[in-house]
Parts: sequence; C-alpha cells; structure tokens
Amino acid sequence: APGAAYAQAILERGGVRVLTGRSVAEILGTSEEGVTGVMLDNGEKIDCGLVVKATGVAPNLALVKGTPIATNAGILVNEYLATNIPDVYAAGDVAETFDVTRGKMFVNANWPNAHAQGRIAGLNMAGRATAYAGSIGMTSMPLFGKAIVSQGIVEPEPGDEVRVRESRENQIYQKLVFRQDRLVGAVMVDDVS
Repeated sequence: APGAAYAQAILERGGVRVLTGRSVAEILGTSEEGVTGVMLDNGEKIDCGLVVKATGVAPNLALVKGTPIATNAGILVNEYLATNIPDVYAAGDVAETFDVTRGKMFVNANWPNAHAQGRIAGLNMAGRATAYAGSIGMTSMPLFGKAIVSQGIVEPEPGDEVRVRESRENQIYQKLVFRQDRLVGAVMVDDVS
C-alpha cells in the first residue's frame, strides 16, 4: 500500500532497516545470556539483544470461557456496554462494540476507544444510563518527527470512492475513503490536516 511505503521510507531515512516478506524462524540465545539474535526464514541471522513481537491485538476471552457471557470476536455488549448477563459490563480491548464506520459490531482495540468505553461502562454501573456512541478503528504514531494516522475503513470495498493527495518530494500522503458520499476512513502521512 502507498501509505506503508511512505512509512517505510521514513523509517529507512531514520536508520531503521525494514525487511518485508520475512518471518522469524528462531530466536537465538540462552537463558544465561538472553537474546543474542534471530534467524529468519531465509537463513539470514540478525544480531540483536531484544525481540518485540507486535502482531496485533486479540481479545482475551479466557476470562469468560465456560460462562454464559456471549462472545463473538470479543465480549458482546449493547449500547450501554452491558453483556447479556445482568450487572456484567465489558469495555476496552475485550469488548465488541458498534463500529460507526462499518455499521456493525467490531473489536476496535485502541486506547481512545478503551478510555471512552471505560467511562461509559462506569457511568452505567453507577446507575447513570449513558449510551456509547460507538467505536472507530484508529492508530496514530510519530516516526522520526513525521505523523502517521490511520482511522476508520482504510481498505476500500467495491463501490467505495478513494481520493488520494500526495507529494513524494515532501513525503506527504493523504488517502480518504468515502462510502455513499460519506467519509469512512483516512490514512495520512506527515500532513494530517
């Protein structure tokens, strides 16, 4: 994807070596010396002292396994973040809430959604009936002084309209996804205005 290519270029200019299409076959080292490197699936060895596994977020449903609490990809909740069991609520990365851009239930595991859901669940547990407006998938991070933002539906479906504005010389990329003349997603690199 073009947005990923811009992010990769920013990382490489910052001195980060980016490898795509590779996976770690083995983590090298011992319990005494710790991690000393990794062996890739193509046989290449990379020396390192730390391995970070960042492969996404999956709700931990183990805490409700064997209970009557309804689950799908996450713990299912209504607009008040209540489960199907009276006086039991779920919020944050484990909750499957209404996604406003997709128009259906979805797990959007990120800090802003978790913060908002925790507040709404707390209000409802305290007896102040408050509906949750819904979640939206989003992420934002700075890379070497350049902002990268992704929100909503960024992989268009047939019938969606995509508008792109970019400046390769300035490393600026903006992609907007519209569904039925409604903005449903965006990817922005550097210029987030």
